Amino acid sequence: MMIVSGTEYTSASDDALESLDPLRWNHRVVLVHAPPDLAEHAARNLTALDEQIEDRDIAWFVLSDDGLSTNYPGPVGEGLKEWILERHFTPRPRLTGTVLIGKDGGVKSRGEDLDLESTFELIDSMPMRQAEMRRNNRP
Repeated sequence: MMIVSGTEYTSASDDALESLDPLRWNHRVVLVHAPPDLAEHAARNLTALDEQIEDRDIAWFVLSDDGLSTNYPGPVGEGLKEWILERHFTPRPRLTGTVLIGKDGGVKSRGEDLDLESTFELIDSMPMRQAEMRRNNRP
């Protein structure tokens, strides 16, 4: 096992996250691909908004040449980074790329910048999120 950017990687565990498929219906997913310095900045911004991230059931993954950072609480398989890159960042973005995936597993938006305010607004406008807020008695 090795630890990279606070994420536990494992190659021999059935519980390790090898794709985003197990997150479907439980989490929205924010993916960021960026050069190492920008990736570190994005991970810090996401971590700073932990309460809003948790409230919206967001699992985030920030990828760079240096590794992978995430708020996913379980073990992450060694192949997850390549799996994400192949499916969501091919061709590779010139500088920064972002992807928002809904709980249904569908891509809801793609962009070049991590604009968390816009991302939260988009999520909050989604029917599933609206129903969650009603259930939690929030406007």
